Amino acid sequence: MSKAFRSTGLRLAGVYSALVAGVWTLTALTTSPSKVGLDWIPLLIRFRLAALGLFVVLGQPGLRCQEPLPALFEGLKSTDLDSKNRASQALHAYAVNWIQQDPATMRKAFPAVMAALDDDDDGVRIQASAFFGVIGMLRRHDGRAILGTLELDLIERFNDPQPRVRTNLIAAISSLEPAPAYLAEAIEAFERHLNDPDFGVRGRALFGLARVAPDSSSATAAIVSLIDRTADPEERRGLIQRLALARPRHPAIVRKLIEQLSQDHHQLRLDSVRALGNIGPPAAEALPALRAILLDPSINQELRQVAEAAIRSIETPARQDR
Repeated sequence: MSKAFRSTGLRLAGVYSALVAGVWTLTALTTSPSKVGLDWIPLLIRFRLAALGLFVVLGQPGLRCQEPLPALFEGLKSTDLDSKNRASQALHAYAVNWIQQDPATMRKAFPAVMAALDDDDDGVRIQASAFFGVIGMLRRHDGRAILGTLELDLIERFNDPQPRVRTNLIAAISSLEPAPAYLAEAIEAFERHLNDPDFGVRGRALFGLARVAPDSSSATAAIVSLIDRTADPEERRGLIQRLALARPRHPAIVRKLIEQLSQDHHQLRLDSVRALGNIGPPAAEALPALRAILLDPSINQELRQVAEAAIRSIETPARQDR
């Protein structure tokens, strides 16, 4: 830790201590119960959280000192809205720096984040799970090295009662490249959460299952079943968009996407064509249906252009970036 950083921390601690002493003196001089003292408590909380926020945004040195994290997570439970917002902002600033560090530095934060993930407060667990969700988004290529055996702990927490926590944790595991180290456990968990009561969780689980088990007949059957029982066209669109990102190559999923081309819902057809194009050569079975779109005079220009792009993608030799 640098001298400048230590000096900044000591100054913050000194100012905070002086403020506490001042409020204590003011409280002691007021009548009991001290309404003045009580009125100052939110200010103290806000100042402490602001100081911690400054502490963590100073950069990598702050990441080596994990003491602010428990206090910031605790700040999320404040009844004072301003204090809660400051804690949230400081945690966001910490995460922005944290996600850019090397795996060893990142892992130093895990004890505090995992403790927060076990908290009874929904807001605390949501923020803690977001630390892992961002690994899936921004560090998926070395996410396995960062998580290590913690990967299995996260899979076991997929059953959290809060949907946003489940979504964040599933996002973390489903995006790992290569596939999760605990593949069998991940597949079982993804498949189970295709029946989750929350649509967002179901969509994340579908993406994960399509991505890590592209050749599994049982996984594919579960995905097709979810699409079939999703009657709302907007929700079905959401599932198709997840498939477009996962690029599954199983023939049963390709055929299910082809079925969507006969739907009346324009955006659903559009998303299905894009998904087929993203899959590429393994979606060759869709070429007749896509060419039929080009021959239909009632098809609008947008769908026609997307179908042309999908045909080109399917007819292009297999890509190497899968």
